[in-house]
Amino acid sequence: MAKKVLIVDDAGFMRSLLKDILTSEGFEVVGEATDGAMGVDMYAELRPDLVTMDVNMPKLDGRDALEKILKGDPNAKVVMVTTAGQDEIIKRTLLVGARDFVIKPFKKHQVVTTLTRIIKDNGTPASFMEELVAWHELGEMLLRNDLLTPDVLSKAREEIKAGTAPNLLEALKADGTVDTQDLMDTLDSGHKEVSMAFLLMKTRVVTMQQLRTAFVMMRKSSKKLGFSLIEHSFCTKEQVAEAMKLVPPSRFTQHI
Repeated sequence: MAKKVLIVDDAGFMRSLLKDILTSEGFEVVGEATDGAMGVDMYAELRPDLVTMDVNMPKLDGRDALEKILKGDPNAKVVMVTTAGQDEIIKRTLLVGARDFVIKPFKKHQVVTTLTRIIKDNGTPASFMEELVAWHELGEMLLRNDLLTPDVLSKAREEIKAGTAPNLLEALKADGTVDTQDLMDTLDSGHKEVSMAFLLMKTRVVTMQQLRTAFVMMRKSSKKLGFSLIEHSFCTKEQVAEAMKLVPPSRFTQHI
């Protein structure tokens, strides 16, 4: 069944562009609101699976509309739409409860990937940790660092499915495209980032909302999670360093 989306944006051409992107990928646009107040009312009436919310609008801006929607439905999935260079606004909306954001002008892949990910997210700590682990998966990290091509990664994953390789690390070692030290360094880096995040949340140094906000901001900037947490004043450099000391060694051969 197609997932239902409500688009809230005062610019007609932006609504049309976003609608075209979403409908071409199987989403159902059930409503279009031209300002925040209308968006709040339409959400209550339509109960869509997800909302795209422009930040700057007349009558009621996106930030206030977000708060009103979440007050009525704390589980509402709202993705903010903004322009580049509005990091503080994005940060505030994420802390309030927005799930993510997309930047104008739209890139189809970015929009579709973001909305598809948020649709699957149920808002629990477990769901967030799954997303965090997936981001730091060995193959994905190698791709982002330009150490691996999609074709090589696809081939390695096929070998795992066929049973000719026990896990991704061993498949890539056997392939030889990526230097073994680069493989180990990348794997170790991902292990440390995920473990550090878990420890900071478990010990209540940061809240899940702060961790999610830092993660979303990090993902758009390609910075490391620890740096993002410090940059946005969610914790100190010393707290991140202390958590890193408690991270146990990675068990490389069990990484899939």
